[in-house]
Amino acid sequence: MRSASGEIAMARGDYASARTHLEAAHKLGQELGAYAEGAFLVARLSEVAYRAGDAANAERLLARADEEADRYSVWDARTYVRFLQATLLLDRGEVARAREVCDLAVGRVSDGTPPPVFRVVLGGLSARISVAEGDPAAALPMVDEALRTALAAGCTEQILGAQLEGAAEVLPALGQARPAAVLLAAADAVRGLVPRSVPERSAVDALAERLSAALPAADLAAARERGAALDGGRAAALVAVLAGGEHEGGESAGE
Repeated sequence: MRSASGEIAMARGDYASARTHLEAAHKLGQELGAYAEGAFLVARLSEVAYRAGDAANAERLLARADEEADRYSVWDARTYVRFLQATLLLDRGEVARAREVCDLAVGRVSDGTPPPVFRVVLGGLSARISVAEGDPAAALPMVDEALRTALAAGCTEQILGAQLEGAAEVLPALGQARPAAVLLAAADAVRGLVPRSVPERSAVDALAERLSAALPAADLAAARERGAALDGGRAAALVAVLAGGEHEGGESAGE
């Protein structure tokens, strides 16, 4: 119950409460001998710290989670830890190392029984790394695949919105600022009242500034209006069109 309460609090952006509940769940698990679950809970605490903007504490907790996952051979926790490690490396600008760790996580997914969301977030992260590597054209199909998986698995608005934001971040580098503005507004609509984390908010604010500089005010307003009217499925269909793939219920990518 404390673990579930922590997940709800994290989704709501109440990171202090999330930390309290997850720490209590971890303590109880240790008392009961549920050591395998402990590694995952410590990794969740690391993500709470990261989402709150405390990268230093996130790294400290992640090292602890990595140690526990290795000690008890918890494959799913290891995959999750690698995802968080790669995320922190990318944020620090260590692109080559981020790619190495992300690819390691992708390659080990089948060693355990992770939920589909693992493949979604790893695909989205791999796309971000491709952009940092200077290959945005390779990134867009990755986000397309992540969105397809997210929709098929019924992932949360938070996960779906994050992937739409990832697509929006790719597009300006491909000379498509207007569709990027559409997708950013769609991400807002999909998220609804679900807040962004501190790193997500920073990235979205920076993207919004770039789009404001790239587009005339009238074009930007029209793109935002169009995006606000899209649900998750139609926004994902637009990404598929832009990626050059096929998607049921296609949405025009028109400029």
